[in-house]
Amino acid sequence: MSSTSTLFNEFRWFVESMSTSITGLDQLIEKAKYIDVVQVKNVDNNLTYRQLPCVIIRSLIECHPKKRYTSLAFRNMLEVLTISPDGVVSSTQRSKMMCLLAMIKSDFDEDALLSAIIRTNSTVLIDIESAPTTLLTWEKFIESVICHNECDLGHVLLNEVPIEFTIWFQSRSDPDKDLFGPDSAPVNTLVDDLISIATGKSINASPEKISVKLVHSTIKNLRGFTGINTICINISYINDRHQAFKIGSSLSDDDKNVIFKMTLFCVGLHEYSLARLRQVENNPNTSSPNLLSNKSAIVETYGGKPEFGRLTEHKLFGAQLDFWETDATGKWTALHSAYFAKFVQAIETNQSLTSFNADVTPCSTRTSHCAVGSDIDVEDIDIYYEAIDELGRYEVAEVDGEQELQLNKYQCDQREIK
Repeated sequence: MSSTSTLFNEFRWFVESMSTSITGLDQLIEKAKYIDVVQVKNVDNNLTYRQLPCVIIRSLIECHPKKRYTSLAFRNMLEVLTISPDGVVSSTQRSKMMCLLAMIKSDFDEDALLSAIIRTNSTVLIDIESAPTTLLTWEKFIESVICHNECDLGHVLLNEVPIEFTIWFQSRSDPDKDLFGPDSAPVNTLVDDLISIATGKSINASPEKISVKLVHSTIKNLRGFTGINTICINISYINDRHQAFKIGSSLSDDDKNVIFKMTLFCVGLHEYSLARLRQVENNPNTSSPNLLSNKSAIVETYGGKPEFGRLTEHKLFGAQLDFWETDATGKWTALHSAYFAKFVQAIETNQSLTSFNADVTPCSTRTSHCAVGSDIDVEDIDIYYEAIDELGRYEVAEVDGEQELQLNKYQCDQREIK
């Protein structure tokens, strides 16, 4: 069988025929053995997205073959993957598909995966034409990040970056001498150089410009994901964190704005590097952990995590920086303010990035919960309730006259035995 719709039809029948609220994938895996693998190219058109459901379903089989799934999760997944009879795939559905693919390729535990699948279906693409001015400003800044072409960063030093961020702030024997050489690369060239090292390919400019889209998603701590020639930034996560930061921080408004823009910079850089990698590979289903599986030298040099977005952040900063946490832990100083304000200005005006100041103290770093970097906080019970209720993991108990969600220890023990 070679029809590109066959695996989707099998999945649809599988979901619609579920006789229990919980199931494994054994039956679907057996069917998939006799169905041709669909390959898609990194082309943003209806044909690609009509083929993509088969790619996503096979990714689920390959990435999570042993997990159990609820009918609620599968019904939501089926809705995301169902193409209209006219074969036209809307921008919103395209974003949902690529979000779903990113979630499936993440190294989540069972509960987190189910919640991510369900919440992908409620992801909303923001209409930038009618968006508030604030969102337009954010989008413009991220576009400046991925289009920046005057980055003053020396290749020799970048190739020697260790995991710890402190190396960037070591004292210099000659403080009057610029830290980086005049033949340094811009941000987009920095990304292409890393791709060349990772893939062994000569990198040429892509005829397709990478665009920025803003989305609302309730997937916990999801910063963004990569589409086809597109990066999607989750404004819900960014804005919620920023609003909480503004309330709790005693920094000036200017410093708060710098921290916010540096956060946007890191998210934009991360997703842009993944989108660019997919352009070079001509495959929106590119898995950077698989691609980097035999590249231990580059992985260890840039942070020890086999995920390309993280490697890019490590190459630039020596770590994945958490600017909000830097302030929360009292590390933010006037020297941080001076340096990162210049960094933001350089991005906005497409000027050379200033050298790191040797006297600036290191920033706090981010810790990711999963291999692909979607950063799902799997310890938050409430957000998974709709996904795990059918699994019997939790039960509503009355404590001091109040109802609260608690682990059902018996069900968890039984589940481990199975």
